[in-house]
Amino acid sequence: MSSPTSFRRLGKNTLVYGAASIASRVVSVIMLPFYTRYLSPAEYGLLQLLDITVDVTALLFSAGIRTGLQRFYFKATTDEERNSVVSTTFFLEMVLSVGGTLALLALANIVHRVVLVGAGSSDLVRLAAINFSLTAMTAVPLALLVIEQRAALQTFATLAKLAVQVALNVYFLAYRHYGVESILLSTTISSSLLGILLVVWMLSRTGMRISRAVVRDLRRFGVPYQITTAASFIITFGDRFFLAHYDGAAEVGVYGIAYQFGFILYMLGSSPFLTSWAPQRYELASHSREERDESYARGFLYFNLILMTAAMGIVVFVRPAIALLTTSDYHSAAFLVPIIVAAYVFQSWGDAVKFGIDIAERTTLYTAASWIATAVVLIGYATLIPLYGGYGAAFATLLAFAVRFGFALYWSQKVWPVAYAWRRPILLAAITVAVCLPAVLLPVTRTSSQFALGVALTAIYAGLTWQFVLDDTHRLGLLEVLRARKLTAIFGRS
Repeated sequence: MSSPTSFRRLGKNTLVYGAASIASRVVSVIMLPFYTRYLSPAEYGLLQLLDITVDVTALLFSAGIRTGLQRFYFKATTDEERNSVVSTTFFLEMVLSVGGTLALLALANIVHRVVLVGAGSSDLVRLAAINFSLTAMTAVPLALLVIEQRAALQTFATLAKLAVQVALNVYFLAYRHYGVESILLSTTISSSLLGILLVVWMLSRTGMRISRAVVRDLRRFGVPYQITTAASFIITFGDRFFLAHYDGAAEVGVYGIAYQFGFILYMLGSSPFLTSWAPQRYELASHSREERDESYARGFLYFNLILMTAAMGIVVFVRPAIALLTTSDYHSAAFLVPIIVAAYVFQSWGDAVKFGIDIAERTTLYTAASWIATAVVLIGYATLIPLYGGYGAAFATLLAFAVRFGFALYWSQKVWPVAYAWRRPILLAAITVAVCLPAVLLPVTRTSSQFALGVALTAIYAGLTWQFVLDDTHRLGLLEVLRARKLTAIFGRS
């Protein structure tokens, strides 16, 4: 596989995955006024707590199952072995997910009293428990589409589910007035429909071949990541419990709105590229060090161009966006967003550089990095949230993600070194921070003025990036894109 061919395919798949993420986020933004009209901050906070409950269930039962799927799929040498890896992963995922559902159903009353603090009802917990297994049905089939680099089909399936879910949300919220239950019912129906179709498609291709050897490999690779997921859960969602204790569910709701922009950055600026890049990185792993380093460094620069541009766009436009899309109860969330976005830049970097740990199958190292970061974040939660509320939670999260990235980079380079050529990405990050500061610090209050400032800062960012980060080859590639030539031309150049 030549590197230019790889990057042309990477460009196409990234565009497809990115379009899907953008469509998903656009729908979320369009629907935000609708959701904030029919759901109070307290109800929004209740949804956050239900999501956290499901995440804890995943931690205890099924987390880490799919983390080794790509590694062992590409390590297999025959189609039969690869099919066995896929079907065994699916079987193991479903067995453990059903176990989690049964446990959550049995403990629904306790979860309602303790975790939800009596808000809502235990039926909400039971519905969330059922959704846990239904959602798991789609995970391995969608992962297989990613492995086969069938981005269009994977995107179609994802967007079809989104369309069904949004339509049902509108029906259940606006016409049936089911409140929080609306979101859960929509997930139940959409996950069932998509799950059945995808499972039938996958098993028709792979059959149902269960391999004990694959189970052992998956658990050896995945159990450290299951432990890692527990740490990630604390880092990502632990602040909600502290905020709920000190400031109540409404503060959790406001903070949850701000945190959505961190997820937006990850979905738009990080996940599409990393999803497209992962199969090709695994394919290149057996090539010479010189060839793969050149490809990895080039990919990492393109990754940062997407990541930093998305981060800049979110920060400079978040104040007018939240003002236009939400009620006044949520407007204070805009001031938390820059901190959370910075945290997710480090999170995205960490996901990119831990690839060496995965290739070396030394997943315990990332577990160690995550738990060191967890210790840091818990100290931050305990000391900063009582004093500064949401700001304390955001700064604790930023510090934890930075610490985890640092250790992941260090240990990854120890076990499977990669020359990422950091000079240009660091320069791009510095430009992003400099451009975003005026949007954060200037006392601009009118929404129209905030938007105009965002446009001006975006133009400055584009000019500085063009002049100081890109070389002549990169500029030529971008000009070809702007002139409506092949959209993937830039990915075929060094």
